[in-house]
Amino acid sequence: QVSLDGYAYPSVANAPATEGVHEFWNAFDSGASVPAGGVYVICHGSADDSIKALCDEEHTYLSNGNDGYCLVQGTESDYTFIDCVGDFYGDPGSGWDVCGVSAATKDNTLVRKS
Repeated sequence: QVSLDGYAYPSVANAPATEGVHEFWNAFDSGASVPAGGVYVICHGSADDSIKALCDEEHTYLSNGNDGYCLVQGTESDYTFIDCVGDFYGDPGSGWDVCGVSAATKDNTLVRKS
């Protein structure tokens, strides 16, 4: 089990006010953890009940495909990037390109390959 204390998923909405800097600091729920070999699922509060049944946490401002989200470790003023979907440098248009697919983050589910 991995504790998510000290981790967060900061984000930007469309084009950030300051390029390269997150606009919103999204801390994980207190006591959140990922079980060994498991996943941690963050869902929008208006998701279908079948999806919400799998949620570990709800987040109202989930992306429509063109917002940058990163997994970081540290504090809001001093953190290390672990991984990102998109970035904090600007609005990509409809979505971020992934694996040669244009705007792949728009209306799709992404699953990381190991």
